[in-house]
Amino acid sequence: MTGINDLGIWEHNAVELESSLRTFIANARTAKADIRMIFGKILPIKRPLASRTSPLR
Repeated sequence: MTGINDLGIWEHNAVELESSLRTFIANARTAKADIRMIFGKILPIKRPLASRTSPLR
């Protein structure tokens, strides 16, 4: 299972995150063409922007 921290949500804006996710999916399909994936909604983060610089905070 891959979570938001594995996709680099803490270091990227929305456009970069989408690009990263598309690359992840393309690589998975290259490795296994009939791969099955399940996607869910990323819940909003309700912390101030200043505290979002690291998943460790």
